[in-house]
Amino acid sequence: MNVVTRGVHYDISDRTKKHLDKKLERLSFAQNEIVDADLSISREHKEYVLNMNIHLKWGAKDHLHVANEDLYDAIDLLVDKAATKVRREKEKKIDSHHA
Repeated sequence: MNVVTRGVHYDISDRTKKHLDKKLERLSFAQNEIVDADLSISREHKEYVLNMNIHLKWGAKDHLHVANEDLYDAIDLLVDKAATKVRREKEKKIDSHHA
């Protein structure tokens, strides 16, 4: 799984990178299914805005979006959404092969 993280008009601190890396370990169950994930973090007004595009090996693509006043809460929410989305896509793929 290749993860690219970038800040849009925002510098990502080492502490934030460590937190993000730790949370992304939750996606390790799907590291063979996720080809790459592109994550951007920006600060708009009083909120942090996180966007993630996930590309799965069977061609499925998903866009996830989270906005929150607390950056670490936003990261947690985004990774939770990503884990749920990948599990659903994986189940759909398995179900379509058994149908």
